[in-house]
Amino acid sequence: MKKSILFILPFVVFIIAIQSCGKTPLPCFTTDVDIDSIHVYQPVTFLTVCTRDGKDFSWEFYDNDDSIEFGRVVVKKFSDTGNVKVYLQVTNGNKIASTSKIIRVLP
Repeated sequence: MKKSILFILPFVVFIIAIQSCGKTPLPCFTTDVDIDSIHVYQPVTFLTVCTRDGKDFSWEFYDNDDSIEFGRVVVKKFSDTGNVKVYLQVTNGNKIASTSKIIRVLP
């Protein structure tokens, strides 16, 4: 009996370790307005509804007021015109993936 437990225990630990790692997320985001018609000071909601297997969400907006936000949904107003890189990092346990888009903010 003790030998069978010693044989099975490492297998069980291995299975638990594999399951705790989680799936690698597939990050994706959309906006509540047409991405080609975002204007200065217009509230824009960024949504991760198309992301798969994500648990934690970190956003970085590379505009004049570089900012970091957290959550599945964030609202952002841009204070200046021009191109802005929007970066989303998604984690699931120890798995991390990211995506980014360049958006143009109009007057």
